[in-house]
Amino acid sequence: MAAMFWNMIYGQSQTDSRDFSSFIQKDDLESILKSDRIKQELSNGSSQVTQYLAKPETISKMIDILYDPSQDPVRHQLNTTVNDIFMQDNAVILDSIASSPVFIEKIFQVLLPYNEEAMRKCTTDELPQLLPELRRVPLVCAENFCRLVFTLIKAQPRFQKVLHFLSQHLEIMTWFVYSIQSAAITETLHYIFKIDKNPDTMELQSKIILQSQFVERLYSLFTSGGIFEELVHVAFIFQSFLTTEIKADVKKCIMQNLASIADAVLTPTANPSLIRNIYTIIAITLKQAVKMGILSETQEESQYFSDIVRLIIHAVVPKFAGYLQMDMVAGQVTPSNLYVTHTCTVISEILKIQEATCDFIREKEQLLLNHAYGPENAIAYLTQYYKMNCQDAPLPFVVGFSYIFQDVYVHLYETTKFKFDQGFVKQVTQIHQSSNKQVGTIHLFGPNRELCMGTVEYIIQCLIEAGVIQLVIDQAYKNTEAGIMHFDTQQILVIIAEYSKFSIDFVGKVINDELFAKLKAGVLNVSSFIRPVSMEKIVVNGKEVKGIDQRAMTTPEFNAIKERINFQTKRVSLDALVANLIKKIAIAGVVINGDAAFLAQVYEVKEALGM
Repeated sequence: MAAMFWNMIYGQSQTDSRDFSSFIQKDDLESILKSDRIKQELSNGSSQVTQYLAKPETISKMIDILYDPSQDPVRHQLNTTVNDIFMQDNAVILDSIASSPVFIEKIFQVLLPYNEEAMRKCTTDELPQLLPELRRVPLVCAENFCRLVFTLIKAQPRFQKVLHFLSQHLEIMTWFVYSIQSAAITETLHYIFKIDKNPDTMELQSKIILQSQFVERLYSLFTSGGIFEELVHVAFIFQSFLTTEIKADVKKCIMQNLASIADAVLTPTANPSLIRNIYTIIAITLKQAVKMGILSETQEESQYFSDIVRLIIHAVVPKFAGYLQMDMVAGQVTPSNLYVTHTCTVISEILKIQEATCDFIREKEQLLLNHAYGPENAIAYLTQYYKMNCQDAPLPFVVGFSYIFQDVYVHLYETTKFKFDQGFVKQVTQIHQSSNKQVGTIHLFGPNRELCMGTVEYIIQCLIEAGVIQLVIDQAYKNTEAGIMHFDTQQILVIIAEYSKFSIDFVGKVINDELFAKLKAGVLNVSSFIRPVSMEKIVVNGKEVKGIDQRAMTTPEFNAIKERINFQTKRVSLDALVANLIKKIAIAGVVINGDAAFLAQVYEVKEALGM
């Protein structure tokens, strides 16, 4: 019985080995791939099978099978088996691939569509002429390509060989440009340009991107009829480059080209999906420009990023204003509705950079503590600036050091005799002397309350001066059922309101009596009411009512709005905006007028105002 058992085990193994030897002698790759034991043979370190699969002719055949999109069950199973073989991370097979420029090129040729008429792969020059759907890599091929590249470059020596090949064949980056319509292709790019602490690797990665004009070619998709599936991945790639530790030259290339692309793309007739994707790039680029300006060591470097912010803002603000002047159509999905909604969203995202500046500042402080950056240059600049009694606003770049040194004002006054705003100085001193050191909006103002170029505060001022924020408010109160826009509007107004405690001029241009009057008008003039309600102040028996009292409770306008609020089915998204805004701005310390108090009473958020 025991003999029969062992014979079953070893006899079967010997038979399988003889089968593999026979398949190898016949060069029958398909039979080997169909065998149930192929993966186990590789796992057990079978030199015979490994050496056969590592042969150039076999590798070439396996890559062809890997990129076969056929849904035929037999072909699909072969495809899956080849994928599993490559994913086993067999060093002999993968080293053989990485050592051959022919195989590396063959791997990347999956990005090239097949020209049926010429019976060959398309050339690089033919790609721009093809329709986007003809450039799309079949999903199964794209996913197998991604997995193979990931496995191939996991080992540093192979990674270096692939990068050197790409640096000598920059046209492959153009192939990527015209094939990024799936997450798999985009993910492959992330793997190739992943952050490697090796300086030589980072230098090579940057060289490939810059010399191939990869950034410029990706931007060209926005002006040459790129479809949503392409443009959304362009935004992903740029976001990845901007937020990782890839060399600054690549980030600067993205930043430098954005203003001109935005100016060309943001037209009154552009596809809304195109607008949405360029807006995504605008928001993340501005965020990184602000960050890099704060972290700059020299005034020249900081000035560079300040100029980037200025160029982008000057290009897009008129476009924002144009879209926000369009009329929305209630209950429909029209291009104008999408223009307005997307524009409100991107403005909200840009202003929310202010929240992230706290982290940027902490990072800068840590660099200073570690002596990576020296404050001497900035202190010297500020000293010279105030010695000349400069009154320029904003400051020419992000000085950013006043938020670090508690005695910076004493130092500047003693050396310059400049008369600083004492109220502002006191606020800063209180913040720095608190038990838990606060990091907030104050930190990006100059020592005399000046705005600094390249900051969120500078961006806010540009938006307000161009009337963009007022246009957002107008859209919000005129369109009572636009939830996404109302949420973004609330975010915008709350961020601006937070600056009120610092007595910054731009706050009063937005958070004022006109704002509350418009919101009140929007709330009262809901289309479901037959009788229009006046925006005038509450009058009872010929006398104006001050605030909310029992007489006001009986007025027609109060009864009308109370009736609507009491019925959930009649609520609109404007109600949520107003109720939340009243609570938020009360916390921010905004002075509340009669209209705001009236709305607080209506929405039963009186406690926010201490009523």
